[in-house]
Amino acid sequence: MTVRIHSRAVQACARAFCGLLFVSLQPLAHAQTPAASEPEASTQRMVVTATRSSVPLRLLGSDVTVISAQDIAEAEGEPLVEVISRLGGVQVLRTGGPGQTSGTSIRGVGQKQSIVVVDGVRMVDSTSGQVSLETLSKNHIERIEILKGPASSIWGADAVGGVIHVITRQPSAALHAQGRVGMGSYGSSELAASLGGRSLDDRLTWQFGLARESSRGVSVQTPQGLDFNSDADGYRLKSGHLHMGLRVSPRDQFTLQVLESTLNSQYDGTEDYVYDADFNLISSNRSKDLRIRKATAQWSLAWTSRWRDGLSTEIRVGRSSLKSLSGLSETYDVRSGRDLVSAQLNWSLSDDVSTSWILEGATERGSLDGFYGSYVQTRNNHAIAFALQGGRTGSLSWQVDARREDSNVYGSSVTGRLGLRWAVHGNVSVFAVTGTSFRAPTFDDLFYPGYSNPQLKSERGRSHEVGLKWQPTQAVEVSARAWRNRVTDLIEADQFTFIPYNVSEARLEGWSLQASAPVLAARLYLQSDLLTAVNERTGMRLPRRAPQQHVLGVSFPLQKLVYSADLKFLGQRPDAGKVLPSETTVNLGVSWRWKPQWTLQARLLNATDEKIQPAYGYQGLGRQVWLGVQHSPALR
Repeated sequence: MTVRIHSRAVQACARAFCGLLFVSLQPLAHAQTPAASEPEASTQRMVVTATRSSVPLRLLGSDVTVISAQDIAEAEGEPLVEVISRLGGVQVLRTGGPGQTSGTSIRGVGQKQSIVVVDGVRMVDSTSGQVSLETLSKNHIERIEILKGPASSIWGADAVGGVIHVITRQPSAALHAQGRVGMGSYGSSELAASLGGRSLDDRLTWQFGLARESSRGVSVQTPQGLDFNSDADGYRLKSGHLHMGLRVSPRDQFTLQVLESTLNSQYDGTEDYVYDADFNLISSNRSKDLRIRKATAQWSLAWTSRWRDGLSTEIRVGRSSLKSLSGLSETYDVRSGRDLVSAQLNWSLSDDVSTSWILEGATERGSLDGFYGSYVQTRNNHAIAFALQGGRTGSLSWQVDARREDSNVYGSSVTGRLGLRWAVHGNVSVFAVTGTSFRAPTFDDLFYPGYSNPQLKSERGRSHEVGLKWQPTQAVEVSARAWRNRVTDLIEADQFTFIPYNVSEARLEGWSLQASAPVLAARLYLQSDLLTAVNERTGMRLPRRAPQQHVLGVSFPLQKLVYSADLKFLGQRPDAGKVLPSETTVNLGVSWRWKPQWTLQARLLNATDEKIQPAYGYQGLGRQVWLGVQHSPALR
């Protein structure tokens, strides 16, 4: 594997890792602290993303990570994409700070090659394929499950790098409420409130919430940017969430879930163009603030029926939509929609083996109306898939899934995946996963006026990974995974013309190391990733993929206070013919639960005021101070 390692970062991580291993062997590691009980809970956690049915996390061969409600609550002042990016194998892709276009790269693929699902309904951007994570507010999220590795065989086309599954909040008590207020640097603020409950002997459940976030921000671009304007580019995000559940009989339940948001943000751009007779640009006006307004909505209605023990069905209808209007006097109006109908049968064949069968139909629509031209396109997809899991009671567990998808545009595709987990010893497990993936060009790739390529081929990938986990105690865990994904006809955009093209053969490979252990009353964790992402034909690195990322963190509870700190190192990466410098950011925080219903938080983000350059000519925020208060009143 051709990865250049930043020596100081790796040395620091290696020393921390050795320290974690040493501590894990000490009797002190068995001390029962508040932090020590967390891994035990995680090993019993049920997840749905890997198989689309509820399976214990400890039995999966696939690489699934869960971001809990507590993890989200502790990330005061950070956008959702930053919380996700601290996970192994995940890097941020964005143009500017909070409120600007944001996404993730999972295991080296671009953000178009991974999908985002909200409560079982896939978020849509049928035009660009680039889901807008910046429109999601943390305040409505219960947990996030992230599946790393190809998942086309269970979730459909485009899941080349993985799946980010957002599960929204549900009521946790007969009646409960919560309010949050936060204020930070750059004129930033957050307001959120929610109310939920259960009634009619738990037959009726309900939860709704509202949130508002805003920031004055900084200039999106630096003087090196093509459209640099020195004034600040802020944003405002308004969002709402609704959950309604009704159990009409002991076996039947209906669930309605809605999540909507509206984002208004400014960005650097140009208008008032002046061209010569050959249509060469002579000058343009950079003094105007361009704006983008994005309205996203996801809703689903599900009917779940339990026919007998071990046999259940779910019928779901849903819709995901995006409306995006950008520019000022010259605008680009983008509309995307995806309607979904699915039926799923879950059947436990025995105590050891269960299976799920899925029928799915989706219609995607995309349109563009802008300065350079317009298009309107529709795509119909139909799929049948199955997933089979076994070994719940033994030392060897396994999963097999396959999917056939038919499209009226790109024809048929078949993908599959096989995963194994073997508990070779009481505290040592090994993993192996192999799978295939498929992704078709987006509407923008094929039809965007002046920036498209109608000759694009669909992507096809094949991935293999192996892993090892050592858990000598409930409080200590060390795991490592190595993986390789070869993608034929990977779709990339030229960094200068922005016209998409096929990379005939892309090699994406790397390994990830994760460790956590208690030290006295504190908990340490380490996440270290190395990545190679190259065009096999030319040997060139793919843009904006860092060859290494390392995260080291600690949390220390002391009576009613919890202190925390984390350090993140991101390596150099190529972009637009340049090399973006490495970044080392430090976050510090303290949380004080001064009464059972009141929690105060203070955080210092980017404490060293590191210069953040997410893309060439773009910049993120510098040092920030955040203060927040959360109140959960006792209700009867």
